[in-house]
Amino acid sequence: DAMRTCTENNNRVARAETAAPAPVRPMEIDLPYRAVTAPAGSVALYTVTIRRGSTPLSGVRLLLRGSREIAGGAHAELNANTDRDGRATFSIPAGTTAGNTSLKIADADGVQMNGPTDFVLTTLPAAPGLVKVNPQTIDIGAGGRGPRDIMVSVSDPFANPVPQVTVALKQFPPRGSAVTPTQI
Repeated sequence: DAMRTCTENNNRVARAETAAPAPVRPMEIDLPYRAVTAPAGSVALYTVTIRRGSTPLSGVRLLLRGSREIAGGAHAELNANTDRDGRATFSIPAGTTAGNTSLKIADADGVQMNGPTDFVLTTLPAAPGLVKVNPQTIDIGAGGRGPRDIMVSVSDPFANPVPQVTVALKQFPPRGSAVTPTQI
């Protein structure tokens, strides 16, 4: 039948009737949690799962909107691709400034996602790296003047204040006193 139609048409291709493609079903996204915490200068790993119904989707390119806003972190939007199990892991530089950044996962092709797509990255101060004491020197010579106030601030290598750090003041050995040598 098709041969006769082609012969009658002088082998011209007839205009094909095209139907509108079926709409793409939205993808479902599963976030492990809605907040992630990391110290300044480190990298947070965040894994999400993408599926359509109960079927994991592989090869889906995801974007992490807001990642370029992480102070001292990524300078471009981060992306990750899903594996055969539908999982994509983002390596998120926590940046150098303590604080919160709102992030949102989106499909790179604009396909709608069902489920929560947003979470918060909290960047905490890194380990203490610098102690500032004010005043640096206190004269406690003869005729001491009573108690003195000392201001101590502790910060990480990125100048973020580090809270709840115990600071102890200890007396130096008196000047001119000899320290007994230790034998091993």
